[in-house]
Amino acid sequence: CDGVTTDPQTAVHTYTAGIYTSKVIVERSTATTVVARHAMTLVPLVYTLSNSGDVTAIKGGSGVANTITVTKTGGTAAAVELQFLDPLPAGVTSSFDPASCSPEPTENTCTSTLTLTAGSDAILGTYTIDVEGSPLSGTTSFTLGVAAPALSVSCSADKIKATKGVTGISAGENVTWSAAASGGDGTYAYD
Repeated sequence: CDGVTTDPQTAVHTYTAGIYTSKVIVERSTATTVVARHAMTLVPLVYTLSNSGDVTAIKGGSGVANTITVTKTGGTAAAVELQFLDPLPAGVTSSFDPASCSPEPTENTCTSTLTLTAGSDAILGTYTIDVEGSPLSGTTSFTLGVAAPALSVSCSADKIKATKGVTGISAGENVTWSAAASGGDGTYAYD
């Protein structure tokens, strides 16, 4: 705001949490100097984290989403960066969209969509996922299940005769049956 002007001026500064004293000096060539002091305290953001609930990801499938909500409970609004408290299970990847958010002044909340994807190398099971915010103030937990894709079985024969509308095999002919299975979570045995 340095300079000479008759118009009102506004100075904008960004502060981190703390206690500050600001001083404004107004000098006029025809008047005495006026000094105004203003003290302000910026309290760090206090918030909680919540989530939309437990999720199940299919191994080798598309991702599943969980909405993480930041709710301001006190202090001065600031951006909260979301991260994991512990490493994710092997074979599971993630993304936060957005990676950080600032609680809206009118609603005191903001959200981020966490997408978790279980790759084909993920280990089946149930895992606790802990999400924390930075600056540290809140954490939230939910359960991620990693499940196998649905079991699918198909069978076919190498010879099928059709005689006068009747399907059948002649006596003494060999027929080879083939079966294929995919998905599921175990080994397959054919009887």
